Amino acid sequence: AVVSTQSGHYGRDSQQAAFSIVSYPFSMKLLWAPIVDCFYSKRLGRRKTWLVPLQFAIGVVMLYIPSVVEEALGNKGGELNIAVLAGWFCFLTFLAATQDIAVDGWALTMLSKRNVGWASTCNSVGQTIGFFF
Repeated sequence: AVVSTQSGHYGRDSQQAAFSIVSYPFSMKLLWAPIVDCFYSKRLGRRKTWLVPLQFAIGVVMLYIPSVVEEALGNKGGELNIAVLAGWFCFLTFLAATQDIAVDGWALTMLSKRNVGWASTCNSVGQTIGFFF
């Protein structure tokens, strides 16, 4: 986690609780899943319309976030700005959740009916392993 609890240097409990908003996009992705499913370019296809730009956007945001984090944590002489941290990480999580919607849809259309149940299992196992890396 970005916000550390060591010696209270990176915020009080209320600030750390405010940072928990970062996980909300994954919990609420069902709200915009129909948009991801309905709007697409016929030239690129239903899933690649979303996957390609999302991968690019996630990469750009991940390259930009380190400069924001250093300043928002107060490491450049300022104060801790939890709103900036939470905002950027919430945006990154929103992009990842939207990508997850597209990948789940792709798996469901690509797999046979007999193997559809394995898609969720493989996704969960893959995410759990990814958290450790």
